[in-house]
Amino acid sequence: MKKLFLYLLLLLFFSSLSNAKEFKPSGSVSDFSEVALSAEPIYIKCEFKSAMDENGANSFHNLRERLPYIKIIPGVGVDLNWDEREKQFNETSISFETHHSYYKFEVLLIRGDKSYENRFKIDRETGELGFLNIGGTVLVTYQCEKIEESDLPIVEIEQKF
Repeated sequence: MKKLFLYLLLLLFFSSLSNAKEFKPSGSVSDFSEVALSAEPIYIKCEFKSAMDENGANSFHNLRERLPYIKIIPGVGVDLNWDEREKQFNETSISFETHHSYYKFEVLLIRGDKSYENRFKIDRETGELGFLNIGGTVLVTYQCEKIEESDLPIVEIEQKF
């Protein structure tokens, strides 16, 4: 009797799993995921524009090297730190917000054994990218323009083996 009960229980369990695979929730969450994943990436090139002061400009030298080229995937995230030799972006945002007039994202910077969250905001009307402090004040500004993926710089490498 126990074996029969166990057999029926397993049969019910596996049949419910096969039904669960066929189940698709009706709602905006699955629709949004499909739209977000199918969104075309936007490539932008950013150039240093200004800083609050000269000390701020000098202290953000490392940041300037990471920001010239950015890939925005609407609804998903931001990639930055383009590697010309490997032909790929080396950093991905840890948070991302899409708004009608701007994109906002955070990137993790690791120095030694400490990590810092860098906050950015890209104005979609003016093309200005701002590096924000915790209070939301823009410390450094970049001017960005949209480019094609084929405009990303590539260094060809002559391989010996």
